[in-house]
Amino acid sequence: MPTARETVPNRALSGAELRRILADDFERLLAAEGLLSDHIAFGRVGYDLRLDLHLDNPYHPESSVERKSRAVAGNIVAGQPELAAIESAPLTDPSADAAVASRRRSRRIVSPNAERVRVGLPVPVEVKQQDGTVTTESITYPPEEAAKHGEGDVTDTDTSAETRAAWGLAADINGGAAAPIPDPALDALCHCGHPRRTHALSGICTQPHGDGPACEEFRDAAVPVAATPAPQAWQPTTSF
Repeated sequence: MPTARETVPNRALSGAELRRILADDFERLLAAEGLLSDHIAFGRVGYDLRLDLHLDNPYHPESSVERKSRAVAGNIVAGQPELAAIESAPLTDPSADAAVASRRRSRRIVSPNAERVRVGLPVPVEVKQQDGTVTTESITYPPEEAAKHGEGDVTDTDTSAETRAAWGLAADINGGAAAPIPDPALDALCHCGHPRRTHALSGICTQPHGDGPACEEFRDAAVPVAATPAPQAWQPTTSF
């Protein structure tokens, strides 16, 4: 808690701080995509990356940037043949085994300081010195404080159907995907009812869970529930 000589101003996020938050969210999107696993390989792939910002700034109320994949130059592919798999999206004449995966993460930031604590950024603190001057120092909170904020005000949405429609692809293109190769380890069921292969490397299950929260870690269904550690429960969000 701040002392009588310390003030914690809830200053607006800087561009560098917001970039850190966005990068953290992008890493979580990648971790939640089950197709991006070590046991899956892609002979052809195209992608679109899009960032939409809605800002509380009268000069820049909105911002949008987009990056599309494109074929890598031949001289680079000569040294790294695997880069030949990258094409522009959507793929030209996709095979019957082609699949489309698209996810959107939306975040609402109300308290800049709460976001700083959540991602481990230093929080600015104004300290009044004995001579009356005010200096600005920074406090970095420990990981257990960050854990209290959980994921923050965030919404993850599967937008695969929208992307297929936008690319003019058949609505059932994912239905033609090749069946996964049987693997006892990957086919083991979790207590959430889905196999290990549908859990990302971070442990989060990538399959729908109805109205309930997503499974945050793989827990072997063959192990009794009583012997399985329960997922960590986040504490109530601290107000700033």
